[in-house]
Amino acid sequence: HVVAASAVASSLCGAALSLAAPTAAAMLPRAMEALGPLQNRIMNNTLGNSATGTQPSDYQPIDTNNLPPFDANEKIFLK
Repeated sequence: HVVAASAVASSLCGAALSLAAPTAAAMLPRAMEALGPLQNRIMNNTLGNSATGTQPSDYQPIDTNNLPPFDANEKIFLK
């Protein structure tokens, strides 16, 4: 019974996909027409307004003279 039920379910799903495919294919160009300008607007806003931390000038140079000395005897370096 299980094999027959899964075969019927599989057949019904295949039929549903076959019926829905032309509708989905017809709707895709319309969706792209609607989403294209939105994508362009988002990309222009993203490229125009760079967030803090995205440019090298956003960071201060590190003063290496104020760093603590390196200690090779620390626990994490010993095996």
